[in-house]
Amino acid sequence: MHYYCSDHQIEHIVVSRAAQICELFHKQIKMMKITPTIFPPKGSIERCSKCHEYLTVGPITISTGEPICGRCSQDMDHVALFYENLAVYMFFPCINDRFGCDAKLVWGAVLSHEKKCQFSPVECPALNCKEKIGKERLLDHFKSSHDELKMDGNQITISMKECTVSVNKLLILGKTSIIFKQHFANPSWYYNITSWENLESKDLKCNIFIEDDKKRYEKKLKDVSIVPYTSKRHKLSQMTELDLPSLAEMWNTETFVLTILTESSSDTLLDKNLLSELKCPNCTGFMKPPIPMCPGGHSICNSCKLNISQCPLCSAEMRDNRNFTLERLIEHVVFPCKYESYGCGFVGTLSNINLHEQGCPIGSNELMECFINYLVPCSWKGIRSEAILHLSKNHTKFYINIRKPIVINLKEFKALSAFTEYNCEIFKIHITYDKKGGLNLCVKFIPGKKKNNYRYYLNFVDRNRNYRLLSLNKFCTISEPQNDTLDTSLFVKKQLIKPFLKNEVLEFKLNIDNF
Repeated sequence: MHYYCSDHQIEHIVVSRAAQICELFHKQIKMMKITPTIFPPKGSIERCSKCHEYLTVGPITISTGEPICGRCSQDMDHVALFYENLAVYMFFPCINDRFGCDAKLVWGAVLSHEKKCQFSPVECPALNCKEKIGKERLLDHFKSSHDELKMDGNQITISMKECTVSVNKLLILGKTSIIFKQHFANPSWYYNITSWENLESKDLKCNIFIEDDKKRYEKKLKDVSIVPYTSKRHKLSQMTELDLPSLAEMWNTETFVLTILTESSSDTLLDKNLLSELKCPNCTGFMKPPIPMCPGGHSICNSCKLNISQCPLCSAEMRDNRNFTLERLIEHVVFPCKYESYGCGFVGTLSNINLHEQGCPIGSNELMECFINYLVPCSWKGIRSEAILHLSKNHTKFYINIRKPIVINLKEFKALSAFTEYNCEIFKIHITYDKKGGLNLCVKFIPGKKKNNYRYYLNFVDRNRNYRLLSLNKFCTISEPQNDTLDTSLFVKKQLIKPFLKNEVLEFKLNIDNF
């Protein structure tokens, strides 16, 4: 009996037999523990038909006559054993050899090296650049191609006028190069700090100090994580939101200065260990010049010296000695605001901190009751700066966020009395509506330490999109929180607001400004 085979069948038999011989040979060599000795020329190494990288990661498969590496496919049914069995006798280059990596890798160790290779290229962080660059060349690339995005130092200036686009900037913080991503999506501003350096072995964090352009106010963001750089495009879910427009309104500024400090550099700025040594042993407050000293060398604060006659540590008689050395050293120490525990993030040297504390917007140690305690029993007591936060979380019915438009359904509306905040000051809003008459609105200023003059502005929104405009304004009256009278209110006739109604819904924006 005779059997006939086609050319394709003969080819398949020959290849299969060759693969079996090669595999047997490979096992014999492996048992002899012979290490690879061949380093083929780079130009002779086959490349993957999909990713076009070196064919050095298994399993190597064949699809429609073209080789595919293990980076692109894990198909175990069409493995090219012939290729892999030969590969175990060779050294291979890293795919990042064109970026400077000169590693010689054995079969099976290539992929793990590629994942950690310090020469792995990254997509240039500049949003308008599509170039891929070796990590060690990023700094030079920024200098030559994106010099306007490279910050010389650890400060970034943000202008609210220009805060409408996304941008990535390069900063060098000590030995760490970071990319500061910022994205504006009205009404919030988002940021993210990334680095292309190896962060697996260390948990890098930094502190961000936000100041207004005149350095009157400061906000501190603690322990901001520096995450590995993976993509230059912004994903808001992976970024941190900050209401920068509200901060601009509160501080009355259009320009912010951000100072970014790594943990090591921020420790020198605000040294907690040093500050603990500067606390008075009697009252535990910070000692500030003049600093009295007992004959035994112990220092206390000047306030305590006026009230005690003996040193609290050694009982020696307090005289008129002063610690001049400590006084000079304190001039160079950075202190936190005394209202830090109440939320103030300002830090500064002695002269700056004294000036700040005199007008600190947070600054009031006097406990006060909840503003609506005269209407609804509430046991809350706290400082003035926390009163509005308490209302917004626990008494939403009595709180209005004027950063958002106020929407009223006149079919159901009768009256509203609520509190709001502007520029760290507290205001009370009264609104009543009479279907026959119109809208009565009054904004009262609830003063704290300062009694500034304020004016409120009403801008009605045309919900019918006919481009109509109605703007009204009036002075804010000074009042106590429990005063619900509508004295000096602004009356808007129904005929005036009728063009701005849509299904009996009225929308307007309330702004407050001092003068």
